[in-house]
Amino acid sequence: MSQPVFAEKNVLFHLPPAPPRLESIEWGILLAIVYSDIFDYPMTVDEIHRYMVEVQATPDQVREALFSGNLIPEFVSKHQEFFSLAGRSEIIQLRARRSVCAKTKWNHALKFGTLIAALPYVRMVAVTGALALDNVERDADLDFLIVTSPGRLWLCRAMTLLVVQMARIYKIEICPNYFLAENSLLIQEQNLFTARELAQMVPIFGWDTYLLMRRINTWVLDYLPNSAGPPVKAFPFLHRNRFPSDPARYSIETILGLPPGSSLESWEMNRKIRKLTPNFSTGGEFEFNSMTCKGHLHGHGGNALRKFDERVDRLLSS
Repeated sequence: MSQPVFAEKNVLFHLPPAPPRLESIEWGILLAIVYSDIFDYPMTVDEIHRYMVEVQATPDQVREALFSGNLIPEFVSKHQEFFSLAGRSEIIQLRARRSVCAKTKWNHALKFGTLIAALPYVRMVAVTGALALDNVERDADLDFLIVTSPGRLWLCRAMTLLVVQMARIYKIEICPNYFLAENSLLIQEQNLFTARELAQMVPIFGWDTYLLMRRINTWVLDYLPNSAGPPVKAFPFLHRNRFPSDPARYSIETILGLPPGSSLESWEMNRKIRKLTPNFSTGGEFEFNSMTCKGHLHGHGGNALRKFDERVDRLLSS
């Protein structure tokens, strides 16, 4: 049994050595494909390169290793430009179908992401989860990570929930499940799942804040050495560094920046923490404090890492 990748918070998981018949770069390629297989997501060469685990290489080296003869067809299948685990080529059609669904979802994400970005105290809006990879079904939620001004995270969250309610009128589910204060961008839960989420998230507003967040979380490169910089999907949004111009936004920030605003922030934080915490009494992943609001009821990260660990063990024992 390999060391579990999800075992301890802030302890870097190191891959077990590659099987004797595989080079380290081939092992890194295979593990990137294994991780994405958890989400039924076949990969292109460029995606494999970006998300290789603990192996640094160039795209040309990845391409050469893929066709060295040690991976295909025993471990990996290829169809057109996509690579999957051997025997899993059916997920290539699934990716194509989900990509079509993603086009509509992106229109919704940009529409409501723009509204969130116009709210007081918002400093970054990023699309996370499956939509960041165009890997969504028709009924998928829109996951957002939102960075706020220090000391106003919970008021910002309360205003964001108004946008969530507005979206529901149009039968669109928005899930702003991760809020961070701008002075607390270092992610404490440092594991492979979180590294992948940070490396693949797509900032649609707040480019400077995104770059700062990536610089602060350099530990991501310990897991994914080739993932520096934003994903390709983010480049069309580079011009969105400036937030929507709205005098009301700045007026509200000025008013709520006064001492009564701090009291209101403290009241809202304490009220919501008391209300939210019992929901996680039987499990899930959460962190509620003055600088973070994160809540995932179904333990998505831990489940993904357990599945990855099981697949690694099966590869090592095969």
